[in-house]
Amino acid sequence: MNRASLATDFAATTSRNRWKTFVLEAHAPDVGADLLTDAFKTSWVEPTEDVYLHRLVGDVSFVVDNIDRRFWNFHTTEATGDAFRYLRAVVGSRRDLDWMWLPTDHLRGLWGDAKPSWIVTNFSSGRLTPSTGEVDDLSLRVRGSAADHVLELIGDRYQTALVHSQVARDLFDEHFGSMTEFVSREGRFMAAGGDFTFHQAVVRRVVDSYRLLVEGAERRALRWEELPEGGARPFGSPITLRFSRPIPDLDYFLDQLFSAREPFRLWGLPRCVDKTLPKWKPWIST
Repeated sequence: MNRASLATDFAATTSRNRWKTFVLEAHAPDVGADLLTDAFKTSWVEPTEDVYLHRLVGDVSFVVDNIDRRFWNFHTTEATGDAFRYLRAVVGSRRDLDWMWLPTDHLRGLWGDAKPSWIVTNFSSGRLTPSTGEVDDLSLRVRGSAADHVLELIGDRYQTALVHSQVARDLFDEHFGSMTEFVSREGRFMAAGGDFTFHQAVVRRVVDSYRLLVEGAERRALRWEELPEGGARPFGSPITLRFSRPIPDLDYFLDQLFSAREPFRLWGLPRCVDKTLPKWKPWIST
């Protein structure tokens, strides 16, 4: 197998057997195949003609492309639910693998001015904040050419509860032709029709936008100074988050956010560094 045969395989798939790509963030980029072998213990890792392509063969099989040292592509034609559950179990047990966390704006700007044909929004505030008395949960699936307009009507009144969880867009490119691309907030992509190269171009565009956001924050907030005796010392600048509305119970919010549980898997010891600020706009150091 090589990159050319990947495109050939994609062209041969049927409408019932679409290509899906799951993008995982690898925090051990120099390990490569060794990380795959260690993380996916129930699968067999097979090399290919391309040093950056591997077959992952098991209960759910993938073609893994790690030419991007940080954002790895897991391609498969198997059922989306089976593939997602398998990867989720592995990611949940590791500190060196994670999902992407695509902002709503990244899903809106998938490919030029292409309009969405299908949108899913899934908002729930229950675990992080007590009931607000207005909108604690909002789940909606809209399909059709007016999908964007329907969400705009809701957003005029309840913007804070409106997030894009999944979108589908009918795309056209003079070189690649037509294709429908489905994308989720966690970095799950599915292509219907079109060319595999077109699908890969969409994935790269979304990943590149996300990379700019993440690496820009990292350059500002987190750097490492190597110590003569070994190891390193972290230092950097705070990242300020401005909330659009007050947090009714800040202590509860922080306890839940830094509980090391799904979906955020964050751990920290929050401390207030300026008590003169309003309680719902704190500087939080972890």
